[in-house]
Amino acid sequence: MSWNEIAYMVYLPISIYETVVVGYRFHKHGLHLISDLFAPNVMLAKTTNNSLLVGYYLVNMGWITLSINLWGSIETAAMTFLIVTRSLSMIFIVLAVLHYNNIFWLYYFSTRQHLLKFLTSKH
Repeated sequence: MSWNEIAYMVYLPISIYETVVVGYRFHKHGLHLISDLFAPNVMLAKTTNNSLLVGYYLVNMGWITLSINLWGSIETAAMTFLIVTRSLSMIFIVLAVLHYNNIFWLYYFSTRQHLLKFLTSKH
């Protein structure tokens, strides 16, 4: 068995588990934030939350397959450990960037929506 095959057997289950568990938690807990943003329209909040989850899975699965494609030939156990940990850490960084990007835009649109409600209400 080659070092590449060992790396695949370690990397794929960990990265897929990480993606599914984190995505589920974002989906579960993010619904409350999105529901507040789309206050009266619950169906739009659920649809938006589901769309964010699908996009999240697509980006992560694409990143996982791309990182495997960039590995090249692995020749030692040390290289295996280094490449697998580097690839897993890059997934965490991508997840963090995506998460904070979504939080920023949700916050931006929620404050904008509250400002528009305030400006259009009759005092």
